[in-house]
Amino acid sequence: MEGKYVFLHNPKCAGSTVHSYLPNEDWHSLDAAMSNRSYDTEQKNRASKYGYHCKPHHYTLEQHHNMKIFNKESFLYAWKFTFVRNPFDRLVSVYHYSQDTYGTKSNVAFEEFIQKVKKAVEMKEYYKWLGSTQPNHICPQYLYVYNKGNKLADYVGRMENFDVDLQNIFEQLKLAPLSSINKVNMTPKRDKYRKYYTDDTKRVVEKIYEKDLNLFNYEF
Repeated sequence: MEGKYVFLHNPKCAGSTVHSYLPNEDWHSLDAAMSNRSYDTEQKNRASKYGYHCKPHHYTLEQHHNMKIFNKESFLYAWKFTFVRNPFDRLVSVYHYSQDTYGTKSNVAFEEFIQKVKKAVEMKEYYKWLGSTQPNHICPQYLYVYNKGNKLADYVGRMENFDVDLQNIFEQLKLAPLSSINKVNMTPKRDKYRKYYTDDTKRVVEKIYEKDLNLFNYEF
């Protein structure tokens, strides 16, 4: 499908910046009632059935399969792209984003946050709210690239190579090259992610995001 795309917005991977540069800030160019980031009535009912709490632009491939926003063939042949990020760094970003967004009432120690994430990921409850952490913000990133063992994302950019990868994506979509890239919705300045971890919390993340670490060649 020439020119048709779907952006699979993996949370805390500069997705808001990607949105800001896409035509009309739309996360897809397919024919569908849902052309923005909100639910319509039918989708709201279906999301309730599956226990999905995130907005549609954050759907993983598994959620897209279940929610059926798009025509199956149209979605299959659309050019799909996403971004991934070092899981250790992403969790620190999620932690601060949750704290900053919901204020001091949500404050928990990072070690406690990691234990809550561990339980949610092991129980596959990452599509729900986790205290002050929004749905999908802690789900394994491979779910934005693979579904049922099949790689469906055509391009997987990396946060660590964001500017180059975004330019590559725009070239593929035949959009005008970006003269500069201004990142939006960034987590406020913080320490380097390695400073947040103890040996114990490092092992937790290595276990629950083992697949992400291996598939995308990340390490601590």
